[in-house]
Amino acid sequence: MLNRKNLLHLATASVVGSSFFVSAVASAAPLACVQRAIDWNNSAANHFTEFSTVAMHDSGSAAYLQGTLRNSFCSRAPYYTGSVACLVATVPTSGPRAGWLQAFLNKPVVFTGANPQYFNAANPLLFTIDVIPADTLAQVHMRQPSATYDMDGRCQGNLLLGDDQWGNHWATSFQLQTGSPPN
Repeated sequence: MLNRKNLLHLATASVVGSSFFVSAVASAAPLACVQRAIDWNNSAANHFTEFSTVAMHDSGSAAYLQGTLRNSFCSRAPYYTGSVACLVATVPTSGPRAGWLQAFLNKPVVFTGANPQYFNAANPLLFTIDVIPADTLAQVHMRQPSATYDMDGRCQGNLLLGDDQWGNHWATSFQLQTGSPPN
């Protein structure tokens, strides 16, 4: 039977519990290495950020990707609603690889009479970066034509690190540049 004392305890537990739940769900940790690049891009018209990304898998597979990042606002899905400041890859808008960057894989290409060439540009993987969020209420999202790669990013100094759903380990460095970004 609910009496006044039990009702007071129930109401107190409900308020404290719901406050804890709301603060736990809505708490975002900033990704300082990403925010630094966003702030750099915003600080002057001739500032831009280049990136270098490597992915490694326990099987020995590896990939390398580089390019230019621009500021944008991206969805917080699947973790939260709304949008977050983010970085996205600048991709070619025309030509045979329009909409994509080129990632280089460590699968060897062997030419007749030559040593194997790793990370060979003759066989790139089309790839892009759709979201590098400024905080942890959104996931890093990258993709190729036949797969997506999602991860919770974390900064280690000026590196963005993460592990995707396929077992790949990613590391991205940001190079803050002045001048005109490459096309």
